Amino acid sequence: MNPYKDLYIYEIEGVIDQPQSAFPDDFLGCWCEGDCSYLFFSTDKKEVLKAYLADDPSLSFRSETVVDYKDWEAGVELKPFKAGRLYVCPVWETVKTAGDEVLINIDPRLAFGSGNHATTKQCLEALCVVYEDGQPKRVLDLGCGTGILAVASAKLGAETVLAVDYSNLAVETAVRNCKINEVESLVEVVEGEALDYLNWEADLLLANLRYYIIEELMESPHFLEKKWYVLSGLLWSETQQLLARLPELSINVVTIISGESWSTVVGKRD
Repeated sequence: MNPYKDLYIYEIEGVIDQPQSAFPDDFLGCWCEGDCSYLFFSTDKKEVLKAYLADDPSLSFRSETVVDYKDWEAGVELKPFKAGRLYVCPVWETVKTAGDEVLINIDPRLAFGSGNHATTKQCLEALCVVYEDGQPKRVLDLGCGTGILAVASAKLGAETVLAVDYSNLAVETAVRNCKINEVESLVEVVEGEALDYLNWEADLLLANLRYYIIEELMESPHFLEKKWYVLSGLLWSETQQLLARLPELSINVVTIISGESWSTVVGKRD
């Protein structure tokens, strides 16, 4: 049963330090923007929060928003699904794998990468293509979201994975999912900008990002230091632009996975 029915979002004037320690029950995450903190809970914590704020004059309650968790996930209920030989299952569901299927348990909380979006599914399928042809040992996942691709890489055979996201909510979620899947010894999750970590030595680059960020990555000489590429988050016109650029970078297209107006490109440098 999905433990997240309603999502309670509280806007607080001021920055709350280590809210996960202050609110251990039903706390899903905190997003700080400017001088405000946005706290997310799975149950009503309004009165508890107000009592906490009363002891700190630097903080004040601004607003409460309650939404159906399914609306956070674009109105789609999270269910187990298969992508290649990967079997992705929300932590509140139970499935049985067969043959060479690889199970990935995910608690998406508030981060992108539950598996509902077409690009996430395409990237998982792309990973299966890569690991059928090669065995990348070092993987760089830029824009890791829930950590689903980092976890999948580790379970498919990667020995070291660096997962990067600019969102502290995503980082906290990715760390949690690595522990759930018992790959925390293989995956390091860091908070930061994609370009700042492109110089990390890797055999495989995963980038499910906005196309303008992928364009910035391609301008860096470190982009050419990888062997395998899974590039996603591409609309049709952006896919054509990318395909025009790759030959200039001596990157061969292995396959293109498309659907629901989105595409994912798997590339390989000789």
